[in-house]
Amino acid sequence: LSAAMGIPTCVLAAVDHDWRWHGWYRDAVVCAQEAPGDWTGAVEKAVRLVRGAVERREAVVSGS
Repeated sequence: LSAAMGIPTCVLAAVDHDWRWHGWYRDAVVCAQEAPGDWTGAVEKAVRLVRGAVERREAVVSGS
């Protein structure tokens, strides 16, 4: 729902995730597993994306 509303969204997905996440929702970033059952890379990617968004938001709020 958030991606459909134009809100930046991270989607944690399995290796064989639904193709519609790519391109259908322009504000959704797919953080997919690299191997079945291995969520490490997907979660690390999501954390980097969220951390970057928070840092950009803080910079805007603080005026830097």
